Amino acid sequence: MPGLGEITPYYAKTDVDFLLGQLALERSTATPPTDLVDIQIACRKLVCGAAEIVDLIVRDQVEVVAHDKNAAGYLAVRVSVSELAGKLAGVGVEGYAKAKLKQLLSVNDPAVKFLIEAGFLNATASRNPVTRKAAAVVLPEDYAMFLDRFIPAKHLADMRGTTPRSVITKLKRLGIAPLDMPDGCVGNLYDRRIVLPYTPDHSLEPNAALGD
Repeated sequence: MPGLGEITPYYAKTDVDFLLGQLALERSTATPPTDLVDIQIACRKLVCGAAEIVDLIVRDQVEVVAHDKNAAGYLAVRVSVSELAGKLAGVGVEGYAKAKLKQLLSVNDPAVKFLIEAGFLNATASRNPVTRKAAAVVLPEDYAMFLDRFIPAKHLADMRGTTPRSVITKLKRLGIAPLDMPDGCVGNLYDRRIVLPYTPDHSLEPNAALGD
């Protein structure tokens, strides 16, 4: 709108009309869904941004789009929450969340955060399947790649039928240090190539360095 200053974006009416026309294109269906809502309500229910929904509609990725004759323009568009739930980016990605990684690796929250931020663990954007809030998960294949490089003290202890403390003490005596992590990080992760022979299937045959 003219006269509102340089910081206010200006959109040509023809462009706005074209976009609204694309959003308002109705798709016919024999069995219309019962959960049709406007885009604003859909955003709240799906914990997403309006741009994500608009982008799906414009790219013709949404099967059901309705038009409320009692509303105008953008506010008249109706979409199905259940349909969109499976089409938004990062939704339904299966992987290990932070809580599961802590359990698998015997580390704490700061350690998981460090491993991801330092690039040791590759995290993929996802959403909580219940709350739909943004979350990050580590895909099984990325977790397997991590285990190709590192092994937790707990895994070594389980292999030897002993305790993590015993393994850590013995490795320390041998001059083998765990991965260096910042203060506040709890857990001991070792270079697999140093403490074990390389085994892609993770059969983890003990290295002589650990003793019998």
